[in-house]
Amino acid sequence: MNLKFLLILSILLISISGCIQSSLIEGFTFNSGKGTCTSRENSTAEITMTDNKINFSGYVISPDPCYELKASYSIKKVEFAKAPTTDVITVTITKLGSNLAVVCIQCIGEIPFNGEIIVNKDMWNSGNYGIEIVYEGKELTRLYNYVV
Repeated sequence: MNLKFLLILSILLISISGCIQSSLIEGFTFNSGKGTCTSRENSTAEITMTDNKINFSGYVISPDPCYELKASYSIKKVEFAKAPTTDVITVTITKLGSNLAVVCIQCIGEIPFNGEIIVNKDMWNSGNYGIEIVYEGKELTRLYNYVV
């Protein structure tokens, strides 16, 4: 009987903690633009914040410009040396398959992207936060802020 109760309690706690973590993010949008040929060599991104909105944009370099991009986010807790535990949001960008419906010029491609994350201001860790943009396992940019 106690084992059954502990199992139910464990499931309930896992469900509640998942809801708490996901309620930090109130909205997430991502847009992949139309790729073009480029002479650039490196992918890049930038992050700006206003109030409870995190905007990010940039471009990725691809073997051809006909790929589309998708993105997802994850949240982790990180310990900084001089700050309390901080929520870090990682946006991971990946390539979808090349669009076979159109003829694609073979060249090194630059694919633009942009997105927005709306965070719950009450849950955003009192000035301590981190945002990272990652493409194919490589960090494009990051913004960390912590109050000592």
